[in-house]
Amino acid sequence: MVSKGWEGFADRIQCLSYCIDLAVKYNRLLYVDWRDSMWQEGFYRYFSVDGFDEIPPEGEAYPEFWTNALMRSNGQWLYSIKDFVSFKIEEAHGDIPVWVHCGAETWDWNMVTLAKRLRVRCLDELKMPDDVEVVVHLRGTDRPPDLYRVRELAETHRHADVVSDDARCVREWLKVNPRARILTDTLAEDGNAIHKDGLKGRSRHELNLRAISDFMTLAFAPQAYASNEESNFYRFARIYGGCYKDQMT
Repeated sequence: MVSKGWEGFADRIQCLSYCIDLAVKYNRLLYVDWRDSMWQEGFYRYFSVDGFDEIPPEGEAYPEFWTNALMRSNGQWLYSIKDFVSFKIEEAHGDIPVWVHCGAETWDWNMVTLAKRLRVRCLDELKMPDDVEVVVHLRGTDRPPDLYRVRELAETHRHADVVSDDARCVREWLKVNPRARILTDTLAEDGNAIHKDGLKGRSRHELNLRAISDFMTLAFAPQAYASNEESNFYRFARIYGGCYKDQMT
Protein backbone atom coordinates (compact mmCIF):
# COMPACT_ATOMS: atom_id res chain seq x y z
CA MET A 1 0.00 0.00 0.00
CA VAL A 2 1.65 3.22 -1.17
CA SER A 3 0.57 6.56 0.28
CA LYS A 4 1.65 9.39 -2.02
CA GLY A 5 0.96 12.54 -0.05
CA TRP A 6 0.27 15.93 -1.59
CA GLU A 7 -0.73 19.46 -0.62
CA GLY A 8 -0.55 20.60 3.01
CA PHE A 9 0.42 18.68 6.13
CA ALA A 10 -3.18 18.02 7.20
CA ASP A 11 -4.03 16.67 3.74
CA ARG A 12 -1.03 14.35 3.88
CA ILE A 13 -1.75 12.84 7.27
CA GLN A 14 -5.41 12.41 6.37
CA CYS A 15 -4.31 10.43 3.31
CA LEU A 16 -1.80 8.49 5.41
CA SER A 17 -4.37 7.53 8.05
CA TYR A 18 -6.57 6.01 5.34
CA CYS A 19 -3.66 4.08 3.84
CA ILE A 20 -2.56 2.72 7.23
CA ASP A 21 -6.10 1.43 7.77
CA LEU A 22 -6.10 -0.30 4.38
CA ALA A 23 -2.65 -1.82 4.92
CA VAL A 24 -3.74 -3.28 8.26
CA LYS A 25 -7.11 -4.49 6.99
CA TYR A 26 -5.73 -6.18 3.86
CA ASN A 27 -2.43 -7.35 5.36
CA ARG A 28 -0.23 -5.25 3.09
CA LEU A 29 3.11 -3.56 3.54
CA LEU A 30 3.04 0.24 3.69
CA TYR A 31 5.31 2.72 1.95
CA VAL A 32 4.88 6.48 2.36
CA ASP A 33 6.13 8.63 -0.51
CA TRP A 34 6.42 12.36 0.23
CA ARG A 35 9.42 12.92 -2.05
CA ASP A 36 8.03 15.97 -3.84
CA SER A 37 8.73 19.68 -4.19
CA MET A 38 7.16 20.45 -0.83
CA TRP A 39 8.70 17.83 1.49
CA GLN A 40 11.77 17.05 -0.66
CA GLU A 41 13.66 14.73 1.72
CA GLY A 42 10.51 12.68 2.12
CA PHE A 43 8.36 11.24 4.88
CA TYR A 44 10.99 9.01 6.48
CA ARG A 45 13.29 11.95 7.19
CA TYR A 46 10.71 13.10 9.74
CA PHE A 47 8.46 10.15 10.66
CA SER A 48 8.10 6.40 10.90
CA VAL A 49 5.01 4.18 11.11
CA ASP A 50 4.98 1.48 13.77
CA GLY A 51 4.61 -2.03 12.39
CA PHE A 52 5.87 -1.26 8.88
CA ASP A 53 9.31 -1.35 7.27
CA GLU A 54 10.47 1.26 4.77
CA ILE A 55 10.56 -0.96 1.70
CA PRO A 56 10.06 0.78 -1.68
CA PRO A 57 7.39 -0.94 -3.81
CA GLU A 58 7.88 -2.96 -6.97
CA GLY A 59 5.57 -4.60 -9.48
CA GLU A 60 2.23 -4.11 -11.15
CA ALA A 61 0.14 -1.36 -9.62
CA TYR A 62 -3.43 -0.22 -9.21
CA PRO A 63 -4.38 2.29 -10.53
CA GLU A 64 -2.56 1.04 -13.64
CA PHE A 65 -0.97 4.45 -14.29
CA TRP A 66 1.45 3.86 -11.41
CA THR A 67 2.88 0.58 -12.75
CA ASN A 68 5.58 2.47 -14.62
CA ALA A 69 5.60 5.50 -12.35
CA LEU A 70 5.90 4.17 -8.80
CA MET A 71 8.88 6.35 -7.98
CA ARG A 72 7.56 9.44 -9.75
CA SER A 73 7.17 12.36 -7.35
CA ASN A 74 3.75 13.90 -6.94
CA GLY A 75 3.03 17.32 -8.41
CA GLN A 76 0.29 19.57 -9.74
CA TRP A 77 0.19 17.34 -12.83
CA LEU A 78 -1.90 14.91 -10.74
CA TYR A 79 -5.00 17.03 -11.14
CA SER A 80 -4.87 16.94 -14.94
CA ILE A 81 -5.06 13.12 -14.94
CA LYS A 82 -7.19 12.65 -11.83
CA ASP A 83 -9.41 10.01 -13.46
CA PHE A 84 -6.35 7.84 -14.15
CA VAL A 85 -4.84 8.01 -10.65
CA SER A 86 -7.97 7.91 -8.49
CA PHE A 87 -7.96 5.01 -6.01
CA LYS A 88 -11.23 3.13 -5.40
CA ILE A 89 -10.99 0.31 -2.89
CA GLU A 90 -13.93 -1.52 -4.48
CA GLU A 91 -11.92 -1.76 -7.72
CA ALA A 92 -8.58 -2.71 -6.12
CA HIS A 93 -7.94 -6.38 -6.98
CA GLY A 94 -6.16 -8.30 -4.24
CA ASP A 95 -3.81 -10.04 -6.70
CA ILE A 96 -2.27 -6.74 -7.81
CA PRO A 97 0.87 -6.39 -5.68
CA VAL A 98 0.95 -2.59 -5.32
CA TRP A 99 -1.96 -0.34 -4.46
CA VAL A 100 -1.30 3.40 -4.75
CA HIS A 101 -3.32 6.13 -3.11
CA CYS A 102 -2.38 9.69 -4.05
CA GLY A 103 -3.50 13.02 -2.64
CA ALA A 104 -5.54 14.21 -5.62
CA GLU A 105 -8.83 12.91 -4.25
CA THR A 106 -11.01 12.70 -1.16
CA TRP A 107 -10.79 9.86 1.33
CA ASP A 108 -11.99 8.52 4.64
CA TRP A 109 -9.68 8.69 7.62
CA ASN A 110 -9.12 7.26 11.07
CA MET A 111 -7.08 9.46 13.40
CA VAL A 112 -7.06 6.79 16.12
CA THR A 113 -5.03 4.52 13.86
CA LEU A 114 -2.67 7.37 13.02
CA ALA A 115 -2.14 8.28 16.67
CA LYS A 116 -1.28 4.67 17.50
CA ARG A 117 1.27 4.25 14.74
CA LEU A 118 2.76 7.59 13.62
CA ARG A 119 6.07 8.38 15.30
CA VAL A 120 8.10 11.58 14.98
CA ARG A 121 11.79 10.98 14.26
CA CYS A 122 12.90 14.60 14.41
CA LEU A 123 11.82 15.47 17.95
CA ASP A 124 15.22 16.88 18.85
CA GLU A 125 14.95 19.33 15.91
CA LEU A 126 11.50 20.68 16.75
CA LYS A 127 10.95 24.08 18.32
CA MET A 128 8.34 23.27 20.97
CA PRO A 129 8.45 24.99 24.37
CA ASP A 130 7.41 22.69 27.19
CA ASP A 131 5.45 25.32 29.14
CA VAL A 132 2.55 25.94 26.73
CA GLU A 133 -0.76 26.03 28.59
CA VAL A 134 -2.99 27.84 26.09
CA VAL A 135 -2.27 28.16 22.38
CA VAL A 136 -4.20 29.91 19.63
CA HIS A 137 -3.96 29.00 15.95
CA LEU A 138 -4.32 31.99 13.62
CA ARG A 139 -5.07 30.77 10.10
CA GLY A 140 -4.60 33.31 7.32
CA THR A 141 -3.44 31.57 4.15
CA ASP A 142 -5.53 29.84 1.47
CA ARG A 143 -8.52 31.93 2.55
CA PRO A 144 -9.12 35.52 3.77
CA PRO A 145 -8.19 35.90 7.45
CA ASP A 146 -10.93 36.79 9.92
CA LEU A 147 -9.23 39.68 11.69
CA TYR A 148 -12.30 40.39 13.80
CA ARG A 149 -12.06 36.85 15.17
CA VAL A 150 -8.32 37.33 15.76
CA ARG A 151 -8.98 40.46 17.84
CA GLU A 152 -11.76 38.70 19.73
CA LEU A 153 -9.46 35.82 20.66
CA ALA A 154 -6.66 38.23 21.56
CA GLU A 155 -8.95 40.02 24.02
CA THR A 156 -10.18 36.76 25.54
CA HIS A 157 -6.87 34.87 25.74
CA ARG A 158 -4.32 37.55 26.49
CA HIS A 159 -1.70 35.14 27.86
CA ALA A 160 -1.97 32.55 25.09
CA ASP A 161 0.92 31.49 22.92
CA VAL A 162 0.36 31.81 19.17
CA VAL A 163 1.03 29.56 16.19
CA SER A 164 0.16 30.90 12.77
CA ASP A 165 0.86 30.87 9.06
CA ASP A 166 0.09 34.54 8.41
CA ALA A 167 1.93 37.73 9.33
CA ARG A 168 -1.24 39.85 9.06
CA CYS A 169 -2.98 37.82 11.76
CA VAL A 170 0.05 37.98 14.03
CA ARG A 171 0.33 41.76 13.67
CA GLU A 172 -3.35 42.09 14.60
CA TRP A 173 -2.76 39.91 17.68
CA LEU A 174 0.24 41.97 18.76
CA LYS A 175 -1.80 45.18 18.62
CA VAL A 176 -3.81 43.78 21.52
CA ASN A 177 -1.06 41.75 23.20
CA PRO A 178 2.30 43.31 22.28
CA ARG A 179 4.24 40.97 24.60
CA ALA A 180 2.64 37.76 23.33
CA ARG A 181 4.89 34.80 22.56
CA ILE A 182 4.65 34.00 18.86
CA LEU A 183 5.94 30.46 18.38
CA THR A 184 5.90 30.39 14.60
CA ASP A 185 8.77 32.12 12.81
CA THR A 186 7.71 31.28 9.23
CA LEU A 187 4.87 33.62 8.29
CA ALA A 188 3.42 34.50 4.90
CA GLU A 189 2.90 38.17 4.08
CA ASP A 190 0.65 37.77 1.05
CA GLY A 191 -1.85 35.11 2.07
CA ASN A 192 -0.24 32.46 -0.12
CA ALA A 193 0.24 29.01 1.37
CA ILE A 194 3.87 28.56 2.39
CA HIS A 195 3.77 24.80 1.81
CA LYS A 196 3.11 25.53 -1.89
CA ASP A 197 5.13 28.68 -2.53
CA GLY A 198 7.93 28.36 0.01
CA LEU A 199 9.33 31.31 1.96
CA LYS A 200 12.26 33.43 0.88
CA GLY A 201 15.34 32.76 2.96
CA ARG A 202 14.00 29.57 4.53
CA SER A 203 14.70 26.02 3.40
CA ARG A 204 12.00 23.43 2.85
CA HIS A 205 13.47 21.49 5.76
CA GLU A 206 12.96 24.47 8.08
CA LEU A 207 9.36 24.91 6.88
CA ASN A 208 8.63 21.22 7.43
CA LEU A 209 10.03 21.27 10.95
CA ARG A 210 7.98 24.35 11.74
CA ALA A 211 4.79 22.72 10.45
CA ILE A 212 5.39 19.63 12.59
CA SER A 213 6.24 21.77 15.64
CA ASP A 214 3.06 23.83 15.31
CA PHE A 215 0.94 20.71 14.75
CA MET A 216 2.31 18.96 17.82
CA THR A 217 1.99 22.10 19.94
CA LEU A 218 -1.69 22.32 19.00
CA ALA A 219 -2.12 18.59 19.54
CA PHE A 220 -0.82 18.45 23.10
CA ALA A 221 -1.53 21.87 24.58
CA PRO A 222 -4.00 21.63 27.49
CA GLN A 223 -6.14 24.31 25.84
CA ALA A 224 -6.26 25.40 22.20
CA TYR A 225 -8.39 27.79 20.17
CA ALA A 226 -8.51 28.80 16.51
CA SER A 227 -9.41 31.81 14.42
CA ASN A 228 -10.83 29.33 11.91
CA GLU A 229 -12.17 26.22 13.60
CA GLU A 230 -12.77 24.59 10.20
CA SER A 231 -9.03 24.51 9.55
CA ASN A 232 -8.06 20.87 9.08
CA PHE A 233 -4.60 21.60 10.48
CA TYR A 234 -6.16 22.73 13.76
CA ARG A 235 -8.92 20.11 13.87
CA PHE A 236 -6.66 17.16 13.04
CA ALA A 237 -4.06 18.29 15.58
CA ARG A 238 -6.62 18.35 18.39
CA ILE A 239 -8.08 14.99 17.36
CA TYR A 240 -4.62 13.44 17.01
CA GLY A 241 -3.54 14.71 20.45
CA GLY A 242 -6.73 13.46 22.07
CA CYS A 243 -6.47 10.02 20.47
CA TYR A 244 -2.80 9.73 21.42
CA LYS A 245 -3.51 10.59 25.05
CA ASP A 246 -6.45 8.15 25.18
CA GLN A 247 -4.42 5.23 23.92
CA MET A 248 -1.61 6.01 26.38
CA THR A 249 -3.94 5.90 29.41
